[in-house]
Amino acid sequence: MKRKSIFDEKAIKHFYKDVLHQLLPKARHQSIGFFGAAQAKRAGNVRIDLADSNEINVDSPYFYTKPYTFIHYTSLQALMHILRNKKLRLYNLNGMDDKQEFIVPLKYLNKNLSEYEIDEIKRRIYCLSLCETSLEEKGQSLSAWREYGDKGNGVGIVLSFEEKYAKEWVYFMLSKIQYDKKAHQNFQAIDKMYNEFKVTHNLTINSFDNILYKYFAFHKHNMYKVEKEVRLLYCQGLSYNDNAPAHDDINRRHEKTTFIELELEWDWTQEQKEFIVKQGITPHMVRPVISIDKIIFGYRIANKAKYEIAEVIQKLTKNYKKKPFILNSKLQDQV
Repeated sequence: MKRKSIFDEKAIKHFYKDVLHQLLPKARHQSIGFFGAAQAKRAGNVRIDLADSNEINVDSPYFYTKPYTFIHYTSLQALMHILRNKKLRLYNLNGMDDKQEFIVPLKYLNKNLSEYEIDEIKRRIYCLSLCETSLEEKGQSLSAWREYGDKGNGVGIVLSFEEKYAKEWVYFMLSKIQYDKKAHQNFQAIDKMYNEFKVTHNLTINSFDNILYKYFAFHKHNMYKVEKEVRLLYCQGLSYNDNAPAHDDINRRHEKTTFIELELEWDWTQEQKEFIVKQGITPHMVRPVISIDKIIFGYRIANKAKYEIAEVIQKLTKNYKKKPFILNSKLQDQV
């Protein structure tokens, strides 16, 4: 005789309807786990693992809906490394310059996380900082150049993302950063809803906090609002076993940090495509496909140096599918 499920399906539906869908309207789970005695008739403590695809963020504040073209401000040395290796680096939150990463929305919740616990969470969240192209087009990029573009001696790399399969991305998310206090307070409201749900339905979702924590990476203090930052985020999960294939590095503060690499112009190999098709599956793009459209010279790069820099760029991109255009920053004649 088949055993009746120990999961309270009605209560779980209320968890989505009354709590999680208020933040993520399209959220759905890929698995539910039970913590308790084997002979239990009803699971009062469960773990819900959300689906890995970016589709669960659709219709939420964490799914990007504008054109998928951005600027990444960086140094000339970093540009050469990117072009030579044909890879972008996503650093974990511990490697960010802002010491308040993750902390800003956390202060609105009654959570007593230790410094070690916070560091462990930040260690598993990787991101690439981008700006909307309007920042450069409207001549509002001076602070970005000064902070990230080597004070005008670096470059702005214009990156375009293949938008078609954005919903299919696995572990990757793309969203604008939210700076307003009201946006941070949304987590407080969701947490209150969850606490009311626990009492009403006598059900604990022990993974609830970790579901929220990943989205903290899209919230920063209002003082950074001028940056108009967009982030590409990668997170396999926040549990002990969720470790991405990362590499070590030293940041600008001479501190150890880690990063993962994302190959430019990535695609399935022909062998992989053939294998996938034989399984009756369409080989969707499960990770962002990114190409370099333009390279913008910083407003302080001397004219006599631009020819040699452009020559090196041309050599390093000779095997690229798309050759980037090279141009000067609009700030060149204003600063």
